[in-house]
Formats: sequence, structure tokens, C-alpha cells
Amino acid sequence: MSRLFFLLSLALFSSSILAQKKLRVAIEDHIEQQFGEIEQVLHEITSTDDLAIDVIWVKTKLENGEKVNALITNGMSQKKMLVSKDKKAFERIELMILLPDNWLISSIAFQDENNYWPIRLLKTLARFPHTQETYFDEGHTVEEADRESYANNNKFKAAILVPSKYLKEDLIYFRKKVVKIYTVKPMYEMEMNMKLEKGYSAVKDKILKLDDVVDIDRAPIFNQE
Repeated sequence: MSRLFFLLSLALFSSSILAQKKLRVAIEDHIEQQFGEIEQVLHEITSTDDLAIDVIWVKTKLENGEKVNALITNGMSQKKMLVSKDKKAFERIELMILLPDNWLISSIAFQDENNYWPIRLLKTLARFPHTQETYFDEGHTVEEADRESYANNNKFKAAILVPSKYLKEDLIYFRKKVVKIYTVKPMYEMEMNMKLEKGYSAVKDKILKLDDVVDIDRAPIFNQE
């Protein structure tokens, strides 16, 4: 009886691992359909939890002709977020950040935090709802608690999740699972405070007017009319 139980458990575990791999492949396929050939998948070799947050890297050209580096998490959606029944939010999501074409992306470049911080931000955000037993939805913000800013080359203090301007299809359907892709926009501390004070709906229009492509030298939205 114990041997039968062991074999059944092993079969279920193997089936679960296979399903996780197929979901990862489905996400990669979707990104290639949207943005073109994947340049590289930055695999997470070691992890302190049961999540492996890979980052898909695509060098792509947007509809306006601008060349960018698109970074998209793959692994966050392996687990459902804790969404209460009264909330209309997706249980599974992945995150994307768009960087200028001249952003340095390599193992050597990533030794400099000025280049690596977007990767670190994606991985931190991807784990946050699972470790904190909560969920993410449009307009949710997370503050950088450990540093004055994400890196020395910018003054961003928080990040907000918004719909993508450039991803034509931000929903991935895989079997009975639906995965939503949100764009991550870095924010200044004053912008985060305004959003927290007045609510997302009050600042939504200004936030959405910001380009999805990260500009470390951009002016605060207070100065943009």
C-alpha cells in the first residue's frame, strides 16, 4: 500500500513539473508572437523559495519604430496569487519592463547595479504577492524599502503596475489557466505618495501618459501637462 502511494505521489509530482514547464513554454511562445524572437532567457539558477523567476529578454521594435529591450518574467504565474472572491483580479500574472535600446544587458554589465536594477525589480515584484500572501492588480504600487532609490543612476523609489501600451495581447491562455501581463513603471517617491493619498483613479491618466519605456531622466508627472 505504501509503495502504491509512493508511486501515485511520484506520478502527480512529475505531472505537476511537466505542467509547469509547458506553461513556461506557452509564455515564451506568446512573447515571441508579440515581440519577435527571444534574445535570451535569463534563468534563475538558485532560489531561496519554491519559485524560479526567469526573465525573458527580447530586442524588439515598437509600433512607433523605437527599438527597445523588453524584459518579461516567467515563473510568477506558476502559483496563484491570493485573490479574495470579492476582487475582480487575475490570479496569475507576469510582469514586463521596457528599457531603451542602449541599455547594457550582459552578465558583465549586470555586475553594475545601474544596469541590473530592472532585473532585480522584476524578480522582487514577482515574489512579493506570494511571500506576502496578497495579490497584484492594475494600479498597485510597491515601494523600495531598502534603498534611497533603485540605483545611483536614478531617483525612482517605487513601481506601479499598469496595462501595456505596446503589447497587443496581454492575456495568455493555457489550458484552464489565464495569465495577465502587466507593465512595470518606476515612480518617484512624490508620485507614489500622490497615488496613495488621492487614489489610483485620480492619477491614472497622468501615469498612463508616461511612456512604457523607462527613462531614468524623466521629469516627475507633476511637471508634465
